[in-house]
Amino acid sequence: MNDTPILHIAAALIEDAEGRLLLVRKRGTEAFMQAGGKIEPDESPDEALARELEEELGQPPTRLEP
Repeated sequence: MNDTPILHIAAALIEDAEGRLLLVRKRGTEAFMQAGGKIEPDESPDEALARELEEELGQPPTRLEP
């Protein structure tokens, strides 16, 4: 049996008008990844994503699309 905890995350694919994708690199890592992070127990995925984007990018998202 695998005792590794399951992490629930919310991530965003952020594309500008020219088709470029935004990637982030979290402190202490070398890999680039999509913006986002762990979902807290009291949050919906959308709430977690909005919070994470504000933390990482300095502003909340103006819109989220599925």
